[in-house]
Amino acid sequence: MCPRIFECALKYWTETIGAGPCFSIEYVKLKEVKYRGQPSDIDFSMMLGYFGDTQIELIRQHNQAPSIFKAWHDERREGLHHVCILVEDLANARAVCEQACVAITQEVIVPGGGEVIYVDTRGGPGTLLES
Repeated sequence: MCPRIFECALKYWTETIGAGPCFSIEYVKLKEVKYRGQPSDIDFSMMLGYFGDTQIELIRQHNQAPSIFKAWHDERREGLHHVCILVEDLANARAVCEQACVAITQEVIVPGGGEVIYVDTRGGPGTLLES
């Protein structure tokens, strides 16, 4: 495992795969975060870039607040973290998750409006699914 996971991932995606150009969003502030149903105040930065039509998102969490990002790091996991599916109706997406008996692991209200959920697919694509 690379000792500097973020830097190694960025180098891989930009130099080996050819994604980019990338841009950085430092110390992202979210209005409201819930991790496993409990409030959390994560402090993180992200690097965004594209490989063709696919958005690549690299996350570096700066604090120890509970989150899907910290859990992944604590478990010393590498590789694909999540896949995002854009949906028109998040309430319907939540209902589909409930019917499929999959847990919403993290919920986020984003500044300027909008909401994001991360779903534990129990081993499905990317392990987590973002809507």
